[in-house]
Amino acid sequence: MSRTWLPLTIVVLLIAGFIVFLSPNDSGDDATSGIANPSTKLLPASIEDLQAAPFVDEREKEAEESPSRLTISTPSSRAPIEYATPSEEGLLITVLDGNTQKPLPRAEVMVIDTGVADMRLLESEMSLSADFERVFENLGVIYRTDQNAQVRIPFAVDDHIIAGRTPTHFNFSFDVDKNIDDLNLYLNPTKILRVQIVDHHGNPVKGAPVSLRVRTEKSVQDFTTAYSNEDGFADLKLFQLLLMELADDETYAALLVLHHQPVEVRVHLNELPKEPPVLILPEVGQVEIHVVDDHGEKVTETFLVNMNLLLPEDTYDSQLEFIPRNNFREHLTGRTKNGTAFFPLVDFDQRLHVTVVSQDGERRANAFGGGPVRNGGPAIFTLIPKAERPVIVGRVLNTEGVIGANLSLEYHVKTTSDGGNNSSRAGNIRTDENGKFRLLMEDGYQESAIRVLTLTMRATKKKPKRTTVTDLSYFLAPGENDLGDLVVTVPPLIASGSVVDTSGVPIRGAKVRLQRKYRHGEGPDDFWWNGIWELRTETDREGEFAIRGSLPPDEYRISATHDNFIEGAVKITQGREGILLVLEKSVNVHGSFLLDDGIDPSTLEVTLQTLHPNSAGDHKYFKQNLKDQAKFSFQNMPPGPAILVLRSEIFEEELFLHTDLLLTNQEDTQTLAPIDLRGALQTIRIWVKNPLGELLPKFHIWPSNTRKRHSTQENPFVTITRETGLDFQIVAPGYRSQRLVGVVGDRELTMQSGFVVSAEISNLNRVPNGWKIRLYFKALTGSSGEKADSRLSHQIADFSPTAKPTYFMDSGTYSVRFIAVGDETTGNIQRKWLKDDGTTIQVADLALPQNYIFTFNEDDFAEAIAED
Repeated sequence: MSRTWLPLTIVVLLIAGFIVFLSPNDSGDDATSGIANPSTKLLPASIEDLQAAPFVDEREKEAEESPSRLTISTPSSRAPIEYATPSEEGLLITVLDGNTQKPLPRAEVMVIDTGVADMRLLESEMSLSADFERVFENLGVIYRTDQNAQVRIPFAVDDHIIAGRTPTHFNFSFDVDKNIDDLNLYLNPTKILRVQIVDHHGNPVKGAPVSLRVRTEKSVQDFTTAYSNEDGFADLKLFQLLLMELADDETYAALLVLHHQPVEVRVHLNELPKEPPVLILPEVGQVEIHVVDDHGEKVTETFLVNMNLLLPEDTYDSQLEFIPRNNFREHLTGRTKNGTAFFPLVDFDQRLHVTVVSQDGERRANAFGGGPVRNGGPAIFTLIPKAERPVIVGRVLNTEGVIGANLSLEYHVKTTSDGGNNSSRAGNIRTDENGKFRLLMEDGYQESAIRVLTLTMRATKKKPKRTTVTDLSYFLAPGENDLGDLVVTVPPLIASGSVVDTSGVPIRGAKVRLQRKYRHGEGPDDFWWNGIWELRTETDREGEFAIRGSLPPDEYRISATHDNFIEGAVKITQGREGILLVLEKSVNVHGSFLLDDGIDPSTLEVTLQTLHPNSAGDHKYFKQNLKDQAKFSFQNMPPGPAILVLRSEIFEEELFLHTDLLLTNQEDTQTLAPIDLRGALQTIRIWVKNPLGELLPKFHIWPSNTRKRHSTQENPFVTITRETGLDFQIVAPGYRSQRLVGVVGDRELTMQSGFVVSAEISNLNRVPNGWKIRLYFKALTGSSGEKADSRLSHQIADFSPTAKPTYFMDSGTYSVRFIAVGDETTGNIQRKWLKDDGTTIQVADLALPQNYIFTFNEDDFAEAIAED
């Protein structure tokens, strides 16, 4: 799996919302401290935060005897912590109190190695779960500090994410450099905010999930979650720096019951309440979900449950998979116990979609139906989960036949489709005590012509990495697909060598990758180099590296990169040793433009391109939008001649060109003199309205000085240009196209309604029950005979025996297509294009309605709806 650390870093910042302090010990290595950005926008809150809070049937006898007392089942109790054995070599962590700097012995240190973890699962957990500690417990390795508040953990394959906690402290850090030897982790003291949850009769509610929600003008975010006890009390753990960051008069936290139509009580963080706030649950109905086997017997193993609350426009496909109409669908999640899960639901008579998935993800089932009815019984769903995707199983052995028990393995599945497109999936799996592993294949596993599985045991200081490669290019049946015994061996050497700077000093931590040459034409420059994900490494303390694996015949090279250096590369053949890669120091380029007041710099795009290739043979090409005060900054640029270009972001009009720029790396940063464009540029604003004077929500526009067209939902449309008196062509579906001539500054345009077109279908009575006919008009030429923009298409509404649809269209030539539409009321929506028979119409510039009569080909219709 390819990974980009920026999104994950942002996710961590948004989830936590508090500041992290790191301080490396005096180890002689360079390391920096990290501070989370307090101004980062928070992620939208989601009911998905309930994932860790199952509603299962743990109702006590008292609750059964007193139906008026509501019990929401508590989460599955957390398993006892199993502490990992400290490492003899690796990163030494010292855990300290963030206020007093005193050591915190017997603290728990939770570690996630980003080079080993399944990063997609990690990012998903971090973005959805407000119970941040549980994320580390589920996905990390937990150590305990000694009496000196220290613990040593193994060096990471990639960077670490580390959290520390005691009963009274917590903090975490991300992107911990794997090349440092010592780290001080400062934990922040926590406070407890107690709340109480009661039902609408005033009785305590057990097991209700409660979160601390922070709400600002533009966003909401849930931070920490707790569950009420038998007396209805829940204790929310608040972090000191979280309180410092968010405690002001403008920002407040609301206690949120994670429940459909949540109940909230506002609490200001700068003054926590002395008495527990009380949250009162409204009257609720109940949904019961039963998971059974083929014989109708309840399945005792735990299943994850997801229940979507649907809107009227929501649909589902033939496998009852939910198809949301937007990204803001409310849903509840939980777990079954002894085959049953219970959900309280406030919104009665609600359409529901339920999915159950085994904890290993291998079996699942879906159901669709109505929710509880007010003053009626519960809504009951009974599901029989089946294996829908293949599971790869096998046993790992070494060359001596020793079973690889309890091993951490990196897996990489590379697929190549019939069309030659490549995709990869990677992550981490573990073998059990018998050396066996299980790997669930993702969707699309049957769609690739070539599929290869690589399992890798990562290298240690004493042993090189070991791998096994297996061909999976055959049918994989749902359920287990046993590969038998797989022997991991030391792969052959591809290349080895060292990376140094121009002074010959070894560069530690340089990223070294094997790249393959791909062609897209016959010309000498018609190629590019693409890295092979599983064949990469980093240099050690001496700047040395070795890459092992097997390669098919082709052209390859080794490339190396490091911060503040330019990429270097050298072509290789299999088994080459003693490679010396010399990296040249890069330069950071800063500059700015002087613009007139009223010109928005964010709509301008600046590009910096090097003219001479670097040692890797590449021309560097960078572009970005101008920042505040019209500034720009390019990092890690190679020295030498370059071109600086300023363009309009929308139409890419060239506004400024600097061709004699010379970049030098004598200093880390090169600051260019401000470039004065005052008086050279102008802003054009165009308001587009309908005949009633209302702004159009969407239209298409292109100027006379470029062939580039632009579709916009911004009204007014704004662009910046050097030219005066530009002409613009403007088109909007349902209106006549119009041209603005000699536009300078601000202009307003009122579009005229299009010409009335009506349509009839002569053999509409031959459409089978459950199907409709839809006409699709696509513009071929405009009103002046010019070729129309391919995006300007018009669709006529569904036809029925009583409906004769009309539409307003611009004059011009249109192609006509028929679409067969399945009955949407069944939930099994189908849209089938009939064959294009070349039918066209000519919409004339006439005031009278223009009527067209069409006849669809019944054989084509029957053939289309018979397709799978």
